Amino acid sequence: MYILGITVLGHDLSMTLVDEEGQVVCVAEEERYSGRKGGNFVFHPLRVLSVLSEYGVAPEQVETIAVAGRPEFWTANQANTLSYSPAARLLHQEAWLKVLVTCLPKVEEVVRVKHHLAHAASAFLVDDWDEATIITADGFGDGDVATISRGCGNRIELLATEAFPHSVSYLYRAFATWLGLRGHEREGKLMALSSLGKPEFLGSLRARFTVPGDSSFRIAPLLAEATCQADVWAQEIAKVLGPGRTPDQAIQEYHCNMAASIQALFENAIGEMFYRARGLTSATRCCCAGGAFLNSVANGKLREGGLFREMFVQPVSSDGGLSLGAALLVARAKDLPPWRMRDVFLGSDLNLSEVPAAAEKLDLAVERPEDLVGHVAEHLLAGRVVGWCQGRMEVGPRALGHRSLLVAPSPPSRAARLNEVKRREPWRPFAPVMLEEESPRLIGKSVDSPFMTFVFQVQMPSLIPAATHVDGSARVQTLSGGSELLLGELLRRMKERNGVGALVNTSLNVRGKPIARTVGDCLRFLTQSEADEVVIGPYVVSRRSRVSVELSETLCPPGLPARYVLTVFDPDGQLSALADVLRNRATQEVAVQPLDILKTCNGPLSAVRVNGSQLPWVVLIPWYFEVCREMLPRLMEQVRRAAEELSSVFLVDPAGRTKEASQIVAAAGHARIEESSFTDVELHFLNYVRRLDGKDHATTSTEWRGLSC
Repeated sequence: MYILGITVLGHDLSMTLVDEEGQVVCVAEEERYSGRKGGNFVFHPLRVLSVLSEYGVAPEQVETIAVAGRPEFWTANQANTLSYSPAARLLHQEAWLKVLVTCLPKVEEVVRVKHHLAHAASAFLVDDWDEATIITADGFGDGDVATISRGCGNRIELLATEAFPHSVSYLYRAFATWLGLRGHEREGKLMALSSLGKPEFLGSLRARFTVPGDSSFRIAPLLAEATCQADVWAQEIAKVLGPGRTPDQAIQEYHCNMAASIQALFENAIGEMFYRARGLTSATRCCCAGGAFLNSVANGKLREGGLFREMFVQPVSSDGGLSLGAALLVARAKDLPPWRMRDVFLGSDLNLSEVPAAAEKLDLAVERPEDLVGHVAEHLLAGRVVGWCQGRMEVGPRALGHRSLLVAPSPPSRAARLNEVKRREPWRPFAPVMLEEESPRLIGKSVDSPFMTFVFQVQMPSLIPAATHVDGSARVQTLSGGSELLLGELLRRMKERNGVGALVNTSLNVRGKPIARTVGDCLRFLTQSEADEVVIGPYVVSRRSRVSVELSETLCPPGLPARYVLTVFDPDGQLSALADVLRNRATQEVAVQPLDILKTCNGPLSAVRVNGSQLPWVVLIPWYFEVCREMLPRLMEQVRRAAEELSSVFLVDPAGRTKEASQIVAAAGHARIEESSFTDVELHFLNYVRRLDGKDHATTSTEWRGLSC
């Protein structure tokens, strides 16, 4: 029998399977299956069944469900200020959980775990430490933004919490938005940008946006009393500092210095939390989880600070690690044997038998060199960009050698070439993977950093210039002698040939897409990028021609008219790549702010009519659960009226699928909308609209089996 850990709703969703021996079978991140960066904000029950099948587990073998997230702990204040309704989230979670239990007929127990407790468990219950200080921090989770706990044996004792809205992580995200950084990785972009400037505005930011007090971090009333939404906070920041940068504006020294200042404020706040934690426990070891600890620059400084003798950062620190923590917490409560995280290769395996036929179908050339490692080493030294795909996929945001993109670490121009391949901003850095034995020479000391969670200063940047950031730092991954034998052998071959046992290592994906999972994903990456080849198991796959596919072509939604007026409704900035494609093709764009939709129904439709345009209207809209209750119904009121008054209205979802608004309006009045080809979130919303109309004909749990995920 198995324990299923799962986060049902939100971003960075995942599920974890733990067997009857307490060992982790897999961690499945929803985004890797849906193909949407950050995920679809709901882990569909049919997707759960599909993952179970992938690992040979029957639905009847799941005995316990551990659900990460307890929306009932959200307070009335949070309900009034957050950009989505906790009451709605609780309603949605219960609806999906009911369906999930129906799909797993032998479930005897459903255990609910608070957000930050799941983070804490994911950090503490994966190592062999008997005692440790546990620190969690992120934007928001079940009423808290940070916690300090003591871990001892199987127990986690909560010592201190920081409540919403006093989140330095959310302030960081708001500043990233103000600086014109977009997408799921906007905080990572801000971290990279901070290295280009100096923190000369630190004092001013602290005085204007925080409140001095005890050891707790406090947000100033200006933000604490505003709707907790990145765009809204960015607007409040603009009232104090002036207009921020627009996404298409060139980055100036001022922007870099502001980025460095908010990075310094973040580091100080997390550092103060560490000092507070050190005073609350006697443990000399510290383990951490939560989205704040994806900030590897801050992690490196905390580690070097020496406040704790040892520091472990969960490599799946994002909400993707919540299901792991929830499942392990239940497993240890059942006195199952402990599980130790030795690596993060807990995702899907590659079906190597698919490679020749799949490559042929895409008109790709396949070879199987006798000396694979030597062949790849020569190509890397010749300047090629090589995808490296081996075994089970990594989980978490860092590629660690199973779904990686590799280049030689010298000359410096290799970094620019890699940014072109991945279609990223040219100022973003890359990380090195190196033999652990090389770290004393390259980093200046022996470093054990297998998960790429810490940034270090590089001692010999001239040897790895393409993997060294402008400030002389690098987010390092080390390989010990007994780990990752094939990649380790490649590094040794590189050292034999050029004297440096290191490579530039980044994830196998392009902007806006998650890391590749399957053989098909790896091959599509090759066809959609300008990488030179992809190594999949023993095969080397390359293009027969040098013609690359433009990203705009791969993202362009089908079924759109040649000319149209565009409105992008993207309150969380998650759809930047797709939005850019639609903007490039649009005749004109009518902007709309999320708060306008909350206040009035006259925004985009009035603008289209005032402009006198007879062109079709295209709306890019995220089908997020968080906005279904508050924002989406109000936008749909506009869509309903637009469908009646304009000749053609199209909706485009995050996956690039296109639907005419008339379809959705008509489906809302149908007796059995579940027969339509809508997504799970669309169905849920349409049922919600019908309930508003007094027509409560929601789909039943048994009908879910006929729906597509």
